[in-house]
Amino acid sequence: MICTEPVVEGGNICDYDIGGPLFEIDCNKKRPKCLYGVASYYLKDPSRPTEKCNGGSVFTRVFPYVDWMERIINLFENES
Repeated sequence: MICTEPVVEGGNICDYDIGGPLFEIDCNKKRPKCLYGVASYYLKDPSRPTEKCNGGSVFTRVFPYVDWMERIINLFENES
């Protein structure tokens, strides 16, 4: 797991963000540089119970699954 806190107010993942990427940006090329994780779930801040998606985000680390993902991608590429 990779846990993050928002850099800006409201910057957590929330409903419908599950499965989205956590990546580093290559500022010179203005595109993703490296995928680190996939959005898994969000936390709630107990001090603000009426607000949703306000306590940080949790991502599944991608690195342990790279070999598996490459095998699946190759399966689909070879079928077409």
